[in-house]
Parts: sequence; structure tokens; C-alpha cells
Amino acid sequence: MNEIEQTPLTEQQCDTLHDNLYRRYVGEVISLLRKYPVMDVARDELMIRVVDTSLDELRSRPDDDEGEIEAADVMIDRLKYIDGESFLCEYTGTNFNLDDYVEQFDETEDDEASDELDIQRIPGTESSLTIRLDGLHRTPWTGLFNMYSIMKLARHAARIIESGAPAEEFAPFWIENLEDDGWEEDFSAAERELRDSPAQ
Repeated sequence: MNEIEQTPLTEQQCDTLHDNLYRRYVGEVISLLRKYPVMDVARDELMIRVVDTSLDELRSRPDDDEGEIEAADVMIDRLKYIDGESFLCEYTGTNFNLDDYVEQFDETEDDEASDELDIQRIPGTESSLTIRLDGLHRTPWTGLFNMYSIMKLARHAARIIESGAPAEEFAPFWIENLEDDGWEEDFSAAERELRDSPAQ
């Protein structure tokens, strides 16, 4: 039997979906940081993209606009509690740029290109990003999937702290993250909830 094709979400519904998930992920990180105000996570080498071009500006661009996006691909060093609505993400810049990588990959179509990457932190490029519950609507910002990964990183760090065991006894975070498919499950569940809501 063919599945009934669902009507695409409206732009407003998409905004609500992203906002709800973002607030959920940020809220969980804040909750963990209340218990453990500083999490040193540099060894986990989680890379996120910090974007300096506002989301509103990106949305206002025509579909065929290939203008530059001001962004940096960085590795997280520490997560720090600020208050009940925000936390600090300290990071260091890297020698990797996603836009350049995608462009190079498109030109070469080399499946082994990613195996040759040697992504390193660049000394002297330390900075920080304050992440708030409404962070998708502020500049600079990081995307929803990055926020999901940060939440998973905070969970991983909390388990290590609670165990009292050396971090080396735990599987590297990247392996845990690689095997995780919770992102798709979260998104699908949130979409179903949104569609089932009487207000929609």
C-alpha cells in the first residue's frame, strides 16, 4: 500500500520545528552544566560551524544567490554554564573550511579525499560563542544539527565526570556520535508532534 503523501510544512511550521528542537537541546546542555559548570571537552575534537551571517539575511537571498557566507569551522574546547538561558562554548579555529572542501570535492569527486584530511587546531585562534535558548535568531550562531551534537557531547562529558574514571577508559566521542541516529528520530518525532497539534 502506498503511503499517503504529506503536505510539506509551511515556513512558519519549519521555524517552529527548528526552534522547538533548538530550545530542547540548549536546555539540556544548560541543565547538565548546572551540575557540572565547566566541561573540558577538547580531547573529543567535536567540530562545529559558527556562522556570522544572520539567518534572516540568508533567507532573504534569492534561491540562485551563491554569495559568501561568513562562517568558521572550529573545534570545541570547553562548555561553561552562564545562567538558566545560556551557556558559553569556547573553541579554537581550525585549518579546515567546509566550503572549500565541498568545492574541492565537487571538482575532483574523489571518495578518498576525506581520508586525507588532517584537521588541526590553529594556536592563537581561541574564541567563544554564547549559545542561548533563542540562539538561532542571534548572530553569530550555530545550526540545529551542531546543537544536537553539542548536547550529545555534554551528555558524554557528564557520564565521564559522574563515573570518576579517566576519560581514556571511555570510547572516543566521535565513535559514539558516528553510531548515533537519534537526530533523525528527534526530527521525525518533532515533526509528527507539530502536525498533530490542533494549533497547526
